[in-house]
Amino acid sequence: MGGPELDPQPDYARGLLADPKAEIAGALLGADLLGFAVFFDLPEAITGERAGQLDDLFVSEAARGKGIARALIAHVADIGRRRGWVHLRWLVPEDNAAALRLYEGISEPAPWQSRVIWLREEFSC
Repeated sequence: MGGPELDPQPDYARGLLADPKAEIAGALLGADLLGFAVFFDLPEAITGERAGQLDDLFVSEAARGKGIARALIAHVADIGRRRGWVHLRWLVPEDNAAALRLYEGISEPAPWQSRVIWLREEFSC
């Protein structure tokens, strides 16, 4: 997919942890971070209820294939059930076959399409 190569930005990551709008769930083994999910609790205008938006899901290359992504999604879904969310939604990368296999096994296609307007040229496809 398009877009620039991005390097990890520790200062940005620390800021994200302090962002009052973003919530982060992590998968740890001792002191090692194996994966994380960034999600938001949002108003759902059609129903007048709340919904969850899974924004980023990442598992380190060495930890892939061990059920960590599935466990992170299940954890965020459990948070949503406790909060009474109508649904948990996320965007699916079209070119990530492993992610698509996982998502097809634990979710169903949404009845909407995802669209984008790129607001910065360096991030457009």
